[in-house]
Amino acid sequence: MRCHPFSKAKKCCYTTPRRAAIYRYRVAVPLRLPTEPDGLLDYLSPTPLEIGTPVSVSVRHHQTLGIVWSESSTSLPIESLKTITSVWPDIKLSDIERHFIEQISRYYHQPLGRIAHLAFPPDALRYFEKPPRARRNHLPTPMPTPPDITLTADQQRIIDCIFPKQHTTESFSFKAHLIHGITGSGKTEIYRHLAHHILEQGKQVLWLVPEIKLTPQLIQHLAPAWADRLVALHSHLTPAQRFKAWQQAVRGEADLIIGTRLAIFTPLPRLGLIIIDEEHDASFSQQDNVRYHARDVAVWRAKLHNCPIVLGSATPSLESYVNATQRGLYTYHSLQQRAIAGATLPTLQLIPPPSKESAYPWSDILDQAIQKRLDRNEQTLLFLNRRGYAPVLHCVTCGWSSECRQCSARMVWHKEDRRIRCHHCGIQQQTPKTCPGCGHPDIFPMGLGTQRLEEALKLRFPEARFLRVDQDSMSKKKSWEEALEAISTGNVDILIGTQMLAKGHHFPRLTLVGILGTDDALYSADYRAPEHLFAQIIQVAGRAGRAKDAGEVLIETDYPEHPLFRSLLQHDYTSAAQEWMTERQNAKLPPFSFWALVWAESRRPEVVREWIHHLYKNTHAIFLDTTQEVTITPPMPALMEKRAGWHRYYCLLQSEHRSSLHAALRHIEHHLYAKKNDRAVRWRIDIDPQSL
Repeated sequence: MRCHPFSKAKKCCYTTPRRAAIYRYRVAVPLRLPTEPDGLLDYLSPTPLEIGTPVSVSVRHHQTLGIVWSESSTSLPIESLKTITSVWPDIKLSDIERHFIEQISRYYHQPLGRIAHLAFPPDALRYFEKPPRARRNHLPTPMPTPPDITLTADQQRIIDCIFPKQHTTESFSFKAHLIHGITGSGKTEIYRHLAHHILEQGKQVLWLVPEIKLTPQLIQHLAPAWADRLVALHSHLTPAQRFKAWQQAVRGEADLIIGTRLAIFTPLPRLGLIIIDEEHDASFSQQDNVRYHARDVAVWRAKLHNCPIVLGSATPSLESYVNATQRGLYTYHSLQQRAIAGATLPTLQLIPPPSKESAYPWSDILDQAIQKRLDRNEQTLLFLNRRGYAPVLHCVTCGWSSECRQCSARMVWHKEDRRIRCHHCGIQQQTPKTCPGCGHPDIFPMGLGTQRLEEALKLRFPEARFLRVDQDSMSKKKSWEEALEAISTGNVDILIGTQMLAKGHHFPRLTLVGILGTDDALYSADYRAPEHLFAQIIQVAGRAGRAKDAGEVLIETDYPEHPLFRSLLQHDYTSAAQEWMTERQNAKLPPFSFWALVWAESRRPEVVREWIHHLYKNTHAIFLDTTQEVTITPPMPALMEKRAGWHRYYCLLQSEHRSSLHAALRHIEHHLYAKKNDRAVRWRIDIDPQSL
């Protein structure tokens, strides 16, 4: 990219007196400004600029990336306005992309400037000014070209429904499709064929996956045919690699873009299809800083670009399932057979957890099943969604436990590092040699984590080859690719993993899955917990028996009579979904009502409590008490009241009418921006919240 001819660096017009700059523009900057809620500031330019052009501007004495959003009609004197520093006219946001950003900004009640900057990679300003020198290939080494896969009749039926053999203009217009396919039913192969159709038309495909760890296998599957047309966009790339991939996508040099949730904002000049794989996954929801749900954002973007969107999952989110089966907003497609001939769904069995007298932290039934797989040279996956060695250290003498001083949570013991660590704020410290409470030397690990499970398995099966897959063991850059290679080549007998192994992966030799720690999620305060647990177990179970060898899944639980297991043992998502829909409709819970949270947090609990109670009192009395369409609950502490030193409270707004809810939120926003806000309190609005 080249700098604008009047850049500051070239000592031209941008260094002339300000009175020579006669063009005024509103520029989007990535900040929440107390007096400018839209995140737009006025700047001067000595030359006319195109709307949507990235520029460099000074904000609070720092250079930051801005986007020229509109012409300015400000009456402020020229002397009070700053001048745009640099301009990069080679790339600009189109009218459609800017309209898309404005729509997302309004819906999520986020400053427009912060949403606009999601369309650019981190450190974009740095690389606009100094482009990376070398073009490095950051894709995994392609595997040999796989043989053509013969589609099943069900797969072909779905493809023909989405893109009829006799293509018409309408075939490539907006329509949302939900593919509900059991694990191993060949959804990825359907996506590949749909992408091929679109690429033949000279258009681009945006393919989103929930986890970075899913990209290597997917890229290796696609790269033999499309290696020179494919780029990946995710946070595990170096900044230079990410900017290069983004640049190729924006310029139209890349046709297939595979990425995680943030990639949904990437400007694409020829967008023709969006694919959302594992659309149910909570990872598509951005929970920090600018909050949004990439699945919902993707549907809006497809509609604006007038292109089809395909959402797929073995366990669709209830929101998507209702949109497809009740509201008629999506076209529903079902795949209920595995794609590989002879492959069947694994059998699920509930087994009791180990007794207190057991020598190992798994049941005898599971122990025998593991030994059978070792004897047959087959692979086993033990799933425990709790990393570390033990969830807590405890002193039996005085009752002390390793609680985090910054969060309402306990610090996890990581035996390998000899440290205790909070998995919420990241604070860590050395393992105490004696109890900090009473000085007693005997402090014990309580509970089971993946490290402790691995240690016990190595004692029980010393001849086996092990691989633990969690955030701790996969922290190095090449760890995940090396792990996939070891699994696929048969150099692993027993896998110990967290949710990183729960979805999307194809391990042909894996025939046994043992699921531990299930009961922790059965009685959660989150109304979505049954849906999430059902999806998690089905996804983990789906790793077994994906080839010719039958799969078996053993689930440890103390509550075999729990209603959730009735549908789970039959792989019956439909029955489970019907129960959830009935419960939520009766209780007026999403997706049968619309929710928003007004969050407030402060390092001083008394300050945030006073602030949010004052907000509730004012908004309830002035506006919300006059309408029956919106209800607001009194302030409540978050389920994790303290996190990273911040005490968190919220008010919940509910309505059966989305428009009424947003009208109420606009009133609250106006009130918050108009008042002199206490700097000790941070606030935000969370639309369609995924957690409390």
